[in-house]
Amino acid sequence: MTSKRFLVSSYRGTVAATTNLFDQWLETYQPIINTFPQANGAFDGKLFETWGTEVEEVRNKPENLVWSLIEGDEETYITPGFWRVNRLGYFICAVPWTEPRPEDIVIGEAA
Repeated sequence: MTSKRFLVSSYRGTVAATTNLFDQWLETYQPIINTFPQANGAFDGKLFETWGTEVEEVRNKPENLVWSLIEGDEETYITPGFWRVNRLGYFICAVPWTEPRPEDIVIGEAA
């Protein structure tokens, strides 16, 4: 299986896509804005934290509306579903992902 690659220059602050594929992900799944007062603004305000009221909000959503920002051994990526290991944050999307499971979106090399 060939893996589709989605590249983004940075997950902190404003996202600048290096390909149209990340923009397509944004358009397709429509991640919502994090409106919690303590939100850090990462990914144009769309990233939810891994603790407190933000993660409770994520847990209360159907899993097919959630994507996890993961730091792997070699790369940082967004993957569909609620993951607990190596997660940096979560996205809640307006549009659910469906089976077969969508491809991961690689956004950069791991630190």
